[in-house]
Amino acid sequence: MAEADLPEQMKAVLALSEAGRYEHFVREVVRTEEAWGLAAEGWAQVSDHTRTSAVGLWPAAEYAELCATAAWSGYTPQPVSLRALLHQLLPALEDEGLWVLVFPTPTVWGVLVNAVALAEELTKARASR
Repeated sequence: MAEADLPEQMKAVLALSEAGRYEHFVREVVRTEEAWGLAAEGWAQVSDHTRTSAVGLWPAAEYAELCATAAWSGYTPQPVSLRALLHQLLPALEDEGLWVLVFPTPTVWGVLVNAVALAEELTKARASR
């Protein structure tokens, strides 16, 4: 879907700064109790110029789907419950030395965050709701 065809609310969220999209991600994942990744035979990963590898996560399937292009063209949005994210996926990523790329867009990288730090942020946000 071309950006011009997106609903106004999605356009507004995509126009947020990286920090704004990170805050939106945390708020929405806690509110909906799920995050979204791109999956095929495993989670879609990316590496930056420092060779840090990360798994992308989004607050909704629609945002993940926008990134299912190029290297991720064979991937489809897959939900992860907040419980599974906190108790399974994030600990597994930490064990594998992988980071999380929070809310990348087709044109902007996203926020690279340590899996433990993201788990702490989500837990804190959930406790204060």
